[in-house]
Amino acid sequence: MSVTEAVVALIVDAQLAELRAAEQVHETFTSLTVAGAEPAEVLREVARISGLPVVLETLGHDVLAYDAAGQDPTELLADWGQRSRSVAAPERTAHDEEAGWLVTMVGAQGADWGRLVLLSPDPPPHRHVVVAERAASALAVHRLVARDRESLERQTHRMLLAQLLGQAVPPPDLAARAAALGVGLERRQLVGVAIRPGTVTPRAPALATQEVLRDLAEATALAARRVAVPALVGVVDDTSVRALLSLPAQAGVDAVLRRLAREVHRSAAAPVLVAVGTTVSHVAEVRRSLGEAAHVAGAALRSPGTQLYHKLDNVRLRGLLHLLREDERVRAFADRELGPLLARDANQRSRLVELLRCFCEQGGNKSAAAAAAHLSRTAYYQQLSRIAQVLGVSLEDPESMLSLYVALLVRELDEA
Repeated sequence: MSVTEAVVALIVDAQLAELRAAEQVHETFTSLTVAGAEPAEVLREVARISGLPVVLETLGHDVLAYDAAGQDPTELLADWGQRSRSVAAPERTAHDEEAGWLVTMVGAQGADWGRLVLLSPDPPPHRHVVVAERAASALAVHRLVARDRESLERQTHRMLLAQLLGQAVPPPDLAARAAALGVGLERRQLVGVAIRPGTVTPRAPALATQEVLRDLAEATALAARRVAVPALVGVVDDTSVRALLSLPAQAGVDAVLRRLAREVHRSAAAPVLVAVGTTVSHVAEVRRSLGEAAHVAGAALRSPGTQLYHKLDNVRLRGLLHLLREDERVRAFADRELGPLLARDANQRSRLVELLRCFCEQGGNKSAAAAAAHLSRTAYYQQLSRIAQVLGVSLEDPESMLSLYVALLVRELDEA
């Protein structure tokens, strides 16, 4: 009798311990949900409690987030898409013994958008099932709360792009993480792209700007999918959407860029400007290509023209000045050249700077400049004389006109 009682006591104790563990899991993930925890935080807690690697993927088997639980991330993510497609879960939560995966669906039933995978070689205890299901619920709630903000896919892409831009030597697992998203970075042609709203407007409130860029990022990602171009797409600053295209080694880059640019222009809700950097072949060079694309976009913004996309060859002097715009000597030059004219406009509410710009943009053709300024030639010629007098230079001198035009371009780039 005492043996039976001892066995029953052990069983009861084990059940109580399991119940306490499950209760603790519920409390943990309820707190994360209430706090609006990001997916990375949720997955970190899953890995901590279970001691197992965990991956959040889309229904298309692209990795959105993961926590390797101390294991090698490259090994964890290797050939992820192919491995994931071989594992079909017959129920919302199921353990595939052959793969050693505990899989649970993420989303509302009938509107699922992802799967949460715990790499569990052994049959999982009940508490691990609870961990997976509670984590999936927390992720689903986060998505519902954040659906008017940046999508989870864009967040994931943005983090990778930020690391490519911010670190001279990318993290060792970055290529594996990108490959798990369906964007291979090895033995590929890599092209940095920047997409900006195509009109110059006064500086908008930060929240409004971010909303426009988020919509543009989604439109760009949609365009890339439509033309079957693997790409990382995200908003990494307050001026533009960045994209990194991954093309096969033998692909014709210009043809791909034309197709993509057409689709971006078609998908965007408003006019946009597309700029590209140099094609590179190594991950370490991606930072340069993305940086060039941003410089080209900034330089081309004031004179977008009719090109489908812009590259370094198109922006010429504007491109050089955009690269140098942070140099205080360049800004000092512009201030010296235009200072008296800017002061005159401010004090007398005149528009001499605008009229000078018309003159320079028309290559010194006074008649064309007068038409561009919507003034009669007589009135415009009088204004030109006043400009020359205020500045103390001859507008007939080619070097003077060039210096003034460069100064005007520097100020335009600062205002963009």
